[in-house]
Amino acid sequence: MPENDIISFRGTRQGILMSIKEDEPFGKVMDELKNRIDNELDFFGQSPISLDLGWREMDEYDIDELLYYLQQNGLKLLGIISTSLNTRKIAESRGLKVIIGRLGLAGHHGRKKPALQNKAIARPQARTSVPGINRPACETLFVRKTIRSGQVIEHPGNFVIMGDVNPGAEVRAGGDIVIVGALRGIAHAGRNPETKSASISAFRFQPTQIRIKDKIESRFDKSITKHKKPVVAILDNGKIKYTVY
Repeated sequence: MPENDIISFRGTRQGILMSIKEDEPFGKVMDELKNRIDNELDFFGQSPISLDLGWREMDEYDIDELLYYLQQNGLKLLGIISTSLNTRKIAESRGLKVIIGRLGLAGHHGRKKPALQNKAIARPQARTSVPGINRPACETLFVRKTIRSGQVIEHPGNFVIMGDVNPGAEVRAGGDIVIVGALRGIAHAGRNPETKSASISAFRFQPTQIRIKDKIESRFDKSITKHKKPVVAILDNGKIKYTVY
């Protein structure tokens, strides 16, 4: 794999091996994957995909997002190759085959996992440190800045963001998410299991993907995204519904 490539694909006897650079933010990985699949869908055909993650740590939300996107495009993830015990456990719980180790990754950069003391690069996702992240789950946290590509911010309560959420950025909240700006990245509301209902609101609604509780959507009607008007997404009877103001 060329040094600048985030994702590579290689044909094998079992199908297609997809290798991902370990230190790229997951939001950036998904953007690149969507671009590659949109332009090379015929290459995959009906071939199952095996995913080489190396030491990248993925949580259940990342894996679910990846599985959902592949399923939406008629692609099947057969299994993963990973040195991360936590990632393997989550993958197994989703019915995926798991191999311990690294295959495709050794061919394009062959790096070892960064030393743990260098936490800035040891974490595969660049999660922004937000003051008040450990506040009670019911509390609302205000963030007065734009969330840029590659950044992932999390809060156990509600989020109010006074700025944009750019493509490649991700916001995760235990409760509601309100964006006083443009939503062009990923937003996941209602992550707290005790949250019965949640919503995602944005003054300009053009997301890459949204998720409310366990419901995910990544394809949006132009009647929702084309307006320069606030949009509120809620979960109603198990489906995500939108209101344009």
